[in-house]
Amino acid sequence: MLGQLNKLSKRILGEELRDNILFIHSFLGCDTTSRMFEMGKGIAFKKFKDSQFFRDQASVLTDSVETCVEEIEKAGDNALVCLYNGKPHERLDELRYQVQ
Repeated sequence: MLGQLNKLSKRILGEELRDNILFIHSFLGCDTTSRMFEMGKGIAFKKFKDSQFFRDQASVLTDSVETCVEEIEKAGDNALVCLYNGKPHERLDELRYQVQ
């Protein structure tokens, strides 16, 4: 049964999204964390599909066994910047002052 569910989720979501769905769930809020302002999981799924930069940040955060703390922090910041449609070189502090 579990094998069939795994095959179905892989077919529907795609292997890469299926492997990162826990990252998206935890990053954007779950039962124990609050949801980011006006940001739902659908936005993250679309960003994951459309943005290689966002997928790269997710990879750093999910495969962080040998990654240093500074790289993990930077990847988290970069992923947030990406979700708020910032450019890869922008910082969260810069986006905070932009008028949407």
